[in-house]
Amino acid sequence: MKKLITMLVALIAATFVGFAANGEEWYSYSDNRTYWIPAGSNDIWVYYGENQKAVDIKNTTTRGGLTTTTYNIVKIDDYAFNGYGIVENVTIGSGIQTIGDHAFFNCSNLSKITFKGACANINANAFVGLNALTEIVSEATSPVALNGFSAYYSKVKVTVPKGTKAKYQATAGWKEFTNLVEEGETPPTPVVTYINIQIQLPNEWNAPATYTWASGDEI
Repeated sequence: MKKLITMLVALIAATFVGFAANGEEWYSYSDNRTYWIPAGSNDIWVYYGENQKAVDIKNTTTRGGLTTTTYNIVKIDDYAFNGYGIVENVTIGSGIQTIGDHAFFNCSNLSKITFKGACANINANAFVGLNALTEIVSEATSPVALNGFSAYYSKVKVTVPKGTKAKYQATAGWKEFTNLVEEGETPPTPVVTYINIQIQLPNEWNAPATYTWASGDEI
């Protein structure tokens, strides 16, 4: 029995040592989210996101204690915000390089996404099931191919920096959006054409000699 207990203790210890060797979870009270910190690295990623209306993922975060460490946030992990129904607005920092599988899957009230920079690695399923999505804003002046938004090409308005529209219209994943405008651009005003027709009426009809008909009138 003693030998068995010793083996179990050794196994548990080995598991935790291996876990620590790969990295650690860290909950940031200031950001209200959990990060994964790979061992020996200052590049970290969002492990479990916060379920709140406005989510702002910045480029860095700071961990206090005996010493203060500033980490670069480079990734939003798989399933980090999966199914969070409270989230309405997400801002993704320019330092984010990767957005993982189902990262924002089925965030049913998410209506606006802002990309502060160009994110080159977006999983195809990262933004599936966003039934309320109406707006995407990109602040990147040099766009890269966008993955994972094909379900929204005809449904959302995309706003890009002034002077970059041509670049976006030449970039895969952006050029497919049917409503892509530059910042400050006024959408075209619909043109309504009226057709006027004059009809000569006989005098015995006891009516005006000339009646002008415009499209939309009933006669």
